[in-house]
Amino acid sequence: MQSFLLLHCRLGTCQYFWKADVAGLNLKTKRGKHNECQSIDLSIMPLILKKEGKKDAVHLALVKDMSMFASGYSLVRDMVGVDRAVELYRDMFLTAGNSEMCWFMPRPETFMRLAKPAESVITYFKAMMDKNDACGFLSFKYGKELNEGRTEIRFEIRNCIYAGIFKRLGCPELCDLIRLEEMRELARITKGTGISYDYELLGGGDANIVFSFTQDARK
Repeated sequence: MQSFLLLHCRLGTCQYFWKADVAGLNLKTKRGKHNECQSIDLSIMPLILKKEGKKDAVHLALVKDMSMFASGYSLVRDMVGVDRAVELYRDMFLTAGNSEMCWFMPRPETFMRLAKPAESVITYFKAMMDKNDACGFLSFKYGKELNEGRTEIRFEIRNCIYAGIFKRLGCPELCDLIRLEEMRELARITKGTGISYDYELLGGGDANIVFSFTQDARK
């Protein structure tokens, strides 16, 4: 007989549900007062905001969403163990994130219609990172140089607010989820543009990305 665990995730204005197969796993729940499963206390959100140095409504909404996500994750982690929980919630996060990304990440065909598709991808991605930096969601550094006829662009991503929130909520193993989503989106939007890139995941929500392309890259 198969056993399933119903997983729930809320990101932004959307809610997602997954039915995960947990057959054969030893399910254990961590109980608190009144025989209820313990979860993350959302009353700590103001403290998280204070420690992260954020106060406005956008950051409050972000902390609330990620706190709810982490709360569900923490319960599943207690039930099925950290490895299986990370696997389930990584798939959930990436699936949900993929549908959200479609709203603001253009299709690769859009870039291919432009005169310089490779440079257009970099320009768009840089603008997105600059905005995230300005909003306080991460720290971003940018560098550019020519190397044997190819343009190399270096992005350094640090101090990700998603990673900071997950750490504060006791789920450091989730810190790289947003970077994994980023990696998948880059593979999608760079397709056919002639861009090659090296995405170095550093852990803790940090990453280095080096893009390389020729000026007339189209293949």
